[in-house]
Amino acid sequence: MLIISTKSEFIKLLNRIKNRVLLSLIAVISIFTALFSSGGLSVNIAGISLRFYNGAFTVLDQLNRIIIPLIVFMLCADIISHEFSDLTIKAGLLRPVGKATLFISKWLAVVLFGSCCLGVSFIFGGIVSVVLGQMNILTAITAYIVSVLPLCASAAMAALLSSVITAPALSMFISIVVYILLNCVGFISSTWGIIFYTAHVNWYKMFTGSFSFMLLQSIVNFALMLAAYTILFLIIGKIVFSGKKV
Repeated sequence: MLIISTKSEFIKLLNRIKNRVLLSLIAVISIFTALFSSGGLSVNIAGISLRFYNGAFTVLDQLNRIIIPLIVFMLCADIISHEFSDLTIKAGLLRPVGKATLFISKWLAVVLFGSCCLGVSFIFGGIVSVVLGQMNILTAITAYIVSVLPLCASAAMAALLSSVITAPALSMFISIVVYILLNCVGFISSTWGIIFYTAHVNWYKMFTGSFSFMLLQSIVNFALMLAAYTILFLIIGKIVFSGKKV
């Protein structure tokens, strides 16, 4: 039932025009940035040369830090908060699936869509960067794959907040505010900021250099931290979602 429900929620997201437009924009931005990067094409405007050190990683950095969190906040507000507010959530419950399973399927659908965003960026930006010799294919694939883990945490947090707040606009706004506050803690104090998952959204950079035993330990620790945040948000979110009356 979980697979069927997740497929249904994912198709629901893909069928919305605004979400298709988002994927198209990511594709355009990714290929443009990759082409106008070091080793690729360049253009001078008013004496300023538009070049980036690495096109694909420039896009990936902004995807992980800003674009994908905003997208998952919007998607969760759309398929959780909005459906609670207009009672279309009842349609999902008509299927032979419990509230807990429906909540997880909605989270998985958002994660899948976020992964599609990463996939589109890799196809239109990462591969171009590989062809232009900016990075090797293994590094590119690894960087994009490991970026799914912080995406899972952001989607879980957004799903939790969307279950608590049934007003879609307010749900997205609160999600953005919480995300910004968590990031601000990291800017103010590296000691405290490092305990929040937001400090590690670009942990893919740990996979782009040479490996060592100490680095492997750090990778395992960060992976466990991101997974722990995801599980914690999902457990609380599932409890809240299941307790909602419709």
